[in-house]
Amino acid sequence: MRIFSRRGSARKYAYITARVRSMKRKLIPKETYPKLLQMDIPEIIRFIEESEYRQDVDELARSFSGIDLLEHALNRNLARTYRKLIDISQEEAKFLITEYLRYWDIWNIKTILRGKYYGADEEEILD
Repeated sequence: MRIFSRRGSARKYAYITARVRSMKRKLIPKETYPKLLQMDIPEIIRFIEESEYRQDVDELARSFSGIDLLEHALNRNLARTYRKLIDISQEEAKFLITEYLRYWDIWNIKTILRGKYYGADEEEILD
């Protein structure tokens, strides 16, 4: 089985490229980061709430606050974005995205093992 092929690749990836470009427009522009550095945490949370991350912040605000809220909301949004990329991808692209994400699975498992080895409690490991 051939995993990668060059034939028709531009045409094959046109759809996913267009979708990724559309998703990219929703990202916080790099010019905004210096402004974020000047804000305190509650201001950053408000800023994130008014952005593409609103749904995640709103849904998680009952369980988390402050930095924990931001971290969980951003991670949840990232996971949903990766899931969306996998769902809209075909063949080689799906394979590559999935393999890339396996790296993070391994990283997370190693983090759990390290935490258990050093006797950290569950909350410390999850942080």
